[in-house]
Amino acid sequence: MKKALEKTVAFATMESIDNRQFNSVGSSRIRARWLLPYWEEAEEYRIGKKYEVLIYQKAYWEAMMKEFVGIQILDVCDPDFLEGRDVFRYVDMVDAFVTSTEALAEYARKIRPRR
Repeated sequence: MKKALEKTVAFATMESIDNRQFNSVGSSRIRARWLLPYWEEAEEYRIGKKYEVLIYQKAYWEAMMKEFVGIQILDVCDPDFLEGRDVFRYVDMVDAFVTSTEALAEYARKIRPRR
């Protein structure tokens, strides 16, 4: 019998952190939930559970970013900075920043050069 792997990676999605209706945010569904059946070590974030890696999928969760002990990744797939979100303030709080397109990555490099 195959033993289930421990869930050490969590996705904090925009949908859950912003308290949006289930499946109402495409990026939460596509860039997080659709991966879970293929990634045994990953799950959606659960309050109180300990993780080694936390991926913020368009979730700008400042309090957690300041307190989490482990690897933190911010996944941005839209130019949220055009809507007034201070995305680049959050970039400085995480270990890695990933984007969905080279154009977004290039813009981010202009604002925040590699460390």
